[in-house]
Amino acid sequence: MLYDTTTTHGASRPLLAVRFGPNNALGTVHLSPENTVPMKQYLTKVTALGSTKHRKFIASDEQEYRWNWRVKDDQEWTVSRP
Repeated sequence: MLYDTTTTHGASRPLLAVRFGPNNALGTVHLSPENTVPMKQYLTKVTALGSTKHRKFIASDEQEYRWNWRVKDDQEWTVSRP
């Protein structure tokens, strides 16, 4: 589950949920109980020739977010707004 921790009301409702496959393979993104998308389709590269470690997506709040790997040494993945 991914939550907006920048606001007091955002922490109570998840923006989306991600489910990985076996051995941490790409799985699915759940925007709502009725709306599930394959992770490969949902997490698109920030630029066409860019790294697979930097992706972007639109969450249920209709805002664009970035999904980046190891932007900070103490975090595996970071989700942020551009």
